[in-house]
Amino acid sequence: MHIIIDKLLIKIHIMKAFVTGGTGFVGSHLIDLLLENNFEVVTLKRPSSNLRWLEGKNVKFVEGNLYSKEILAEAVKDVDYVFHIAGVVKSKTEEGFEKSNYIATKNLIETVYEVNKNIKKFLYVSSQAVCGPTPGIEPIDENYLPKPITAYGRTKLKAENEKSEAQIQRTVFLSQRIRIWRKKDVKPLIRIFGYEVPLDNDKRGRCVDLMGYDADFNIYIIELKKKESKEKLEKVVEQINDYEKSVKNILPFIEKEFKEAYFFPEEFKFKGIKKMIIAPREYYEEQKPLLIDPSIEYGHFKDKDINKRKPKDIINIHLQKK
Repeated sequence: MHIIIDKLLIKIHIMKAFVTGGTGFVGSHLIDLLLENNFEVVTLKRPSSNLRWLEGKNVKFVEGNLYSKEILAEAVKDVDYVFHIAGVVKSKTEEGFEKSNYIATKNLIETVYEVNKNIKKFLYVSSQAVCGPTPGIEPIDENYLPKPITAYGRTKLKAENEKSEAQIQRTVFLSQRIRIWRKKDVKPLIRIFGYEVPLDNDKRGRCVDLMGYDADFNIYIIELKKKESKEKLEKVVEQINDYEKSVKNILPFIEKEFKEAYFFPEEFKFKGIKKMIIAPREYYEEQKPLLIDPSIEYGHFKDKDINKRKPKDIINIHLQKK
């Protein structure tokens, strides 16, 4: 959308949302609310979907299901928000719940991460069944350990616990510090100052996963992968080397931000740029021959470093043997 004010062309960004389960009761009410707030709305529909609650409304329909990554990629590539409302509450088998509630959700999360790194929010909806019956008369809160007793509750909880690369990135970012185990007596700290750092104004999805700096004021470009990532190491190396060129171009702006926001001295400059790829050890297992770029450090993290850490714990990264 564009408007003209005093002969100046100003671009107004219209928020766009992708909704699963949009033809259902909850999803259709959500779509009504989004439309009232001037969102563009995209929703999935199957050939058998009943559109009675969406007839005549300004909604873009994408025909398909949650198992086709090609269809999902096209639907979510340029949206700002994803609302995952769809779910199966009735099935004859546990496998049916598993496919519809866990595998479908996992597929959607992975697709969104692969094609749209500028996503603002991914909202996942389930119900009280995920927590199970309340054990007493006191209401439960977010700290309650879920104890689902139904196949629906178990599979929705399993999907909720699925760690996407974006979630791991956020975990690392919130820790603020990672320790690199190079040698027994050499364990430098990197302070993380950004994640999903955009490199361009005109390209969606071109972002550095994590950025930080060490005690010598080298800036770090960090790309993160999970063990199930389908992106080959060769491609990640090509990507991080390309990012280095762009970071060099925006480095003066980052330095200016540090001076203004963190009161660094006026003469402050970063010493250099370092590159690192971090992933679980399993990600490297069949790709060790590709660990050949001497300008990149390859690190791995353990499950306990991500999933069992306390909020202020430093995250340990161990260098991968080449």
